[in-house]
Amino acid sequence: MGDISSSGKFLFVRKSVVCALAIYITQFVLQQPFFHKRWLLNFLFMGWWFLFAFIKFTVIDGGSAGIYEKEIFIGTYGAVAFIALQYYFEKYITKRRALLVIDALMLFLCIPPVITYIHYIIYGYPIIYEEMLAVYNTNIREAMEWAVSYVGWGNILLNLMGILGIYAFVHYWRLKVIRGYKDNRKQRNKYIVLAVVIALFYYPLFTLPKTDCVGHFVLAAKYSNDIKHYSKDIADKYNAIQFVNDAQICDTPHTVIMVVGESACRDLMKAYNANYRYDNTPWLSQCKDDSNFIVFTNAYACQSLTQQILENALTEKSYYNDKSLLESMNIIDIANKKGYKTYWITDLEGEDSASTFSLIAERADNVIHTDGEYDESMLDGLKQIDPTENNFIVLHGRGTHSAYTKRYPKEKDVFAEEDREAEYSNALRYVDDFLKNVYNYGIEHLNMQAMLYYSDHGENLQTGHGPSDHSFDKVRIPIFVYLSKDYQNKNRDKFQQLLLRKDDFYINDMIYNTLCGILNAESNFYDAGEDFSSKEYKYRLDDLWTFGKEV
Repeated sequence: MGDISSSGKFLFVRKSVVCALAIYITQFVLQQPFFHKRWLLNFLFMGWWFLFAFIKFTVIDGGSAGIYEKEIFIGTYGAVAFIALQYYFEKYITKRRALLVIDALMLFLCIPPVITYIHYIIYGYPIIYEEMLAVYNTNIREAMEWAVSYVGWGNILLNLMGILGIYAFVHYWRLKVIRGYKDNRKQRNKYIVLAVVIALFYYPLFTLPKTDCVGHFVLAAKYSNDIKHYSKDIADKYNAIQFVNDAQICDTPHTVIMVVGESACRDLMKAYNANYRYDNTPWLSQCKDDSNFIVFTNAYACQSLTQQILENALTEKSYYNDKSLLESMNIIDIANKKGYKTYWITDLEGEDSASTFSLIAERADNVIHTDGEYDESMLDGLKQIDPTENNFIVLHGRGTHSAYTKRYPKEKDVFAEEDREAEYSNALRYVDDFLKNVYNYGIEHLNMQAMLYYSDHGENLQTGHGPSDHSFDKVRIPIFVYLSKDYQNKNRDKFQQLLLRKDDFYINDMIYNTLCGILNAESNFYDAGEDFSSKEYKYRLDDLWTFGKEV
């Protein structure tokens, strides 16, 4: 403990004295000894948290200096609180079934260490804030699909049976111990005992939100609630938008489409990896030979979790400036101000309303939920677009997010092998076909001048896309842009800049500024240094970050 400050040691000693005093007062009020076999289960709770502190010190944190007082005092105060609560239930509540409440609460408070253990076993790293932000903003359907994909129904059922078995055993043991002990001491005043219970539970319940996964989850909840004011704050800035160039990219009514993909890793795509065994991107492979398409070969995601990525990709906010989401202009408002009718089309039903990027979607003139099972349902949304207007459209679907077999209909099952890689390739093949249909509809019906596609992040077929292990397949993504001949003729410099940079390294948190450039929407909310279509783009490989600002 040599690296711990003297003040830190003193504070720990002081808290230990207070804890010891709490134990003494509890013994005095209950007139019960602290160390007694009657309280054995409650000591197991304390031991569980002490073991957690020990494992964090020796394994997870690699022996780094620390007192781990939160874990130690949650265990100690928690054990004393459960002793007092058990005493209260024994003396003042006649129904023994009521003790189920104690056992349920105890098991619930034992869960955070379990989550940390499992995460560390899978990824080799402790849980981080970004993961809890994703958990907070997920939905039941997505969570279940993840669990089925990476845990499996068999393991899920085994774990549930194990939890129920432990719960039943704990309750049986507690009842057995209580029935085998006769306490003839005079009952204490139940209100005094209840006050002691409440006082003792204050510390563990107050401290739990500051520990590991729970602490990160609480911060995620706070952040998600804080940014709910985004729409109001950004509305005040909307009128302040001033464009450098008022010209449109085309003299006739036209459409620009941005497709936000999901969990597509270019390492596993035939268009990027010619030796890949599955021909899962036939359309995109053809596009590489089309002079109207620019397929970027070294594109990366700025993170590996959707929310953090889209907060950056859709707004001024990036890992290269200090802007917060609340103060950052977004591409929807920019397009609105530029004179486009804006649409956000999604097949995520109401699911993405739980995510903070939905606040950006709400800035669109029209938000269309197609409520379809597969991404092709968004094509119905395109049919609602008026071709006589200038339109800016965002399509946001499920892409190739796990569970992969849920992303395409059975009749689209091209690769028959029963393994995860084949399932993923089937999902990619389906997305490739969907992109082709979007392109064809835009060309045939909407005078589409530009189409931009990028995946939010990549995918590791074993561990998904959590950022803990910094596996690069989680951030290697496809990006392409289609620009019509009319666009190229009228915006030659921008087309040439994008073409020259097709093999340069590019991070998708610069999408906002790049799209502003493509739209001729450079404004006082624009940074040319992050615009891939600008001569002033300033980043090189050594300047770029991924996984936030960690790699």
